[in-house]
Amino acid sequence: MTVLEVLIVGTLLAFFMAMACDILVLAYNAQTVTAQKQSDLRFAAVALDRLTRELAACDKLYSPDPTLPPVSTFGTINPPFVFRTDDATGKIVVGYALDTTNNTLTRNLYQPIYNPVIPATQVIQESKPVLQNNAQMLQFTALDPSLYFGVPFVQINIQ
Repeated sequence: MTVLEVLIVGTLLAFFMAMACDILVLAYNAQTVTAQKQSDLRFAAVALDRLTRELAACDKLYSPDPTLPPVSTFGTINPPFVFRTDDATGKIVVGYALDTTNNTLTRNLYQPIYNPVIPATQVIQESKPVLQNNAQMLQFTALDPSLYFGVPFVQINIQ
């Protein structure tokens, strides 16, 4: 082999190694993004499962008003999604609020004397983030009870 052949082979080898390194870096970054999205999806599924179980035992829906348009988004500007339900300790008032500044879905426990008309009774006892990253929207859709034999149904979406 001549020096010219060694230089050509060395240049081609360096070019292919640079391409292989770029591909490995792109694959690693894609894997990190995919793992984060899977984690967000798992947390959203857990949050929806908890919200579904609590709504199944719902006695009274305080907010939003069921007479409002069928789809409402709740966040820092709009009122939280608040309802009275049962748990192991008895009757509790639960509220889910979407904080759009931090992109977190928070579960708030209110005092049992909660009244949507009297602001002094709307005191939060406990507040815990349920879904922390990338929560961008909480949608509540009240479905027409006449389609479900008079039983009220709610469709909830978290994005």
